[in-house]
Amino acid sequence: MQEVAQYLASLSGKAVVINIFAGHADAVSRRRSWRNCSTNCWPATRGARLFCSITARDPHPAAPEVVINPFNTLHHAMALIAQAELIISPDTSVVHMAAAWNKPLIAVYKDVLLNNRLWAPGYDNARQIIVKCGKVHQHRGLVDRIIAALPETL
Repeated sequence: MQEVAQYLASLSGKAVVINIFAGHADAVSRRRSWRNCSTNCWPATRGARLFCSITARDPHPAAPEVVINPFNTLHHAMALIAQAELIISPDTSVVHMAAAWNKPLIAVYKDVLLNNRLWAPGYDNARQIIVKCGKVHQHRGLVDRIIAALPETL
């Protein structure tokens, strides 16, 4: 989508999409967790431009390096994913979109064995982080695990 391409071209740095919303409340990252994630992950991305979520219903960013996605449609979300350098998401719909373009991906899921096998990204450019606590946003080591999973090419 041309509108997204033009928007991304107006910004500096590589685009890293961090989707904090999911279809299930247990997987949704809370504002405090998102602020912690964006603030601590940004230095590890070597200057990438971080996009908070896939839709414009995002919380306020924690750092000036974080851009709130200004778009609202599924088509815009797909275009943003298609043009991003990396996607981080707890939501399988976003994971499937990233897989369609073979994009580098970090998928974050609860420890539900059957679901994780069924919905796993299943391609070489993807990493899957399994969170063993009740809710994804409650996992204290999540930011460190995301940083460890960042691709070296970023």
